[in-house]
Amino acid sequence: MKGDFMLQEKKNEKEEIIKIISEIDEILGTRTNVRKKVNSYDIKCSLLGMVAGVMIPITYNNITTNAAIGIVENITDPFSNVVRDNIVNGVFLNYSGIVISDDNFYVYFNENGYFKFDNIKSIVLVITKLSNKDMVINQKMTILNGGLVNILSNVTLYLVSGASGTSIKSLNFKNTDKSAIVLNDVNDVTLEQINMMLTSKMKDVFGISINSSNNINIVSNDVYVTGENRLIQGILLSHSNNITINNNSVILEGNKTAKGIVINSVNVSNLVNNTIHIQGNGVFDIVLVDNSNNLNISYNNLIARSTKVVSPLEIINSNNFIMN
Repeated sequence: MKGDFMLQEKKNEKEEIIKIISEIDEILGTRTNVRKKVNSYDIKCSLLGMVAGVMIPITYNNITTNAAIGIVENITDPFSNVVRDNIVNGVFLNYSGIVISDDNFYVYFNENGYFKFDNIKSIVLVITKLSNKDMVINQKMTILNGGLVNILSNVTLYLVSGASGTSIKSLNFKNTDKSAIVLNDVNDVTLEQINMMLTSKMKDVFGISINSSNNINIVSNDVYVTGENRLIQGILLSHSNNITINNNSVILEGNKTAKGIVINSVNVSNLVNNTIHIQGNGVFDIVLVDNSNNLNISYNNLIARSTKVVSPLEIINSNNFIMN
């Protein structure tokens, strides 16, 4: 059984054809990915001939062309190949999941960090290695590491209006003078199993900030922040409702001002089964609550060690608490 795979490029009325002929018997049962960045005057990608019994994916190609169709399939077995996650003239086709790294970041995100492709109902981003980036998400996504090596170095992830329903799982942040995750004006978001190692040298730093958002689940995350002469904070909640913070570890080490969890103008929310540990020689608030109501603060392990002022749990202008 033989198959011909042809990648066909046309420019200025002249056609250059590159033929790759493979013995199907040799690759039977394997997956052969064809990936190419194509930029030309008149280009199309074609799969021609008899292709059967083997999967030949055409994935993650970035094609700019004047051809009527960017990818043409003319094969005998339409079920033997997969064509997905390609960009043709700036349009993202048959999306499923995208692996994002420093190498291809600006293919999918603009210079301001916004995802380039609109009107996509839901998409999966698999993050591998990123450095010195801001990612601004304004549509529903699932963002995870997919079991791959995953380090976000000096990266801040922003979820803004339009990103409701997003789920973020198993990312690893390692930042200096840069906070990790910011949620603003979103609903129904889950942050789960995220590791944050943050260092403050010249700027104030926090792990997670949630503002004007509802129905947020913060579950099983590790936040570790160190800083000598700046304000360091773990998790900040502001003007939000129905927030669940469960089974997280927040550890701060500082010599100036440190705040583990700050809750301001938040209602009907739960802070349960968390460990918040602050140590150093600064002024520390483990949990600070202000102008909030109907909170369940139970079964948390609060630890602070300092030669200066320590407040394990401070509640101001707030009512209707459950505490165990």
